[in-house]
Amino acid sequence: MSEPTRRVVLRDGALVVLGALTGCGGRGAAETGASDVAADTAPPGGTAPAFDPCAAQPDAGGAGWQAVSLTDHPALAAVGGGAQVDLGGRRLALGQPAAGCFVAVDRVCSHEGCDTTYDGGRFVCPCHGAVFDLDGAAISGPTSVPVESFPAAAGDGVVWVRVG
Repeated sequence: MSEPTRRVVLRDGALVVLGALTGCGGRGAAETGASDVAADTAPPGGTAPAFDPCAAQPDAGGAGWQAVSLTDHPALAAVGGGAQVDLGGRRLALGQPAAGCFVAVDRVCSHEGCDTTYDGGRFVCPCHGAVFDLDGAAISGPTSVPVESFPAAAGDGVVWVRVG
């Protein structure tokens, strides 16, 4: 029997890795923390995502919270909309993934410091393609380092973000 060629070894290795990623060895949204806030239910046999952007923030507006006016940031007032703001010395990206539910993360990408923006239920860095989940977890791109997330809640035309 002859020795396998380098090409055969690489092909077979790639197939094993691909099978692991797409089959039982891959990590799905429930395992990585990725979420689809448009879906109100967990996948069959799955669990709800660990991060819930609609979770109530009982002390919103109290000590450490800062206000972002929806009048000043009209794009943030729409479901799917976002804004970039500076609060408490932080450069933040905010988004509204579902009606009345708000998220906030440090908008400085952990890869090379470019500003991320909110886009379709995730935060995206336009410089090198890093993508972060609603809770700041890195989900694709050149970095695995998350960005910091901050509690956010809405009330009376204001989005409250706890930065302190």
